[in-house]
Amino acid sequence: MILCLFTPPVAAVLVAFDAEELQEEAARTWNRALPNAIRWRPHAADTSEMLEEGMNLRIWMLCGIQAARIARDHPE
Repeated sequence: MILCLFTPPVAAVLVAFDAEELQEEAARTWNRALPNAIRWRPHAADTSEMLEEGMNLRIWMLCGIQAARIARDHPE
């Protein structure tokens, strides 16, 4: 899953693939290809499992937006 966030003043891509090795490699590929991408791992195996466990995906995404803002404002 790739979430594109175009909410001013942030334009970011949350790379939210499953937390498995094959998906980690795909996430690294996207992070290299898109300068405004950040890796945003699900708190479970994937976002479907997060929903099944009763986690709030909206809050998870809002945290990702905040992480993107921090990354933008404080580049390494």
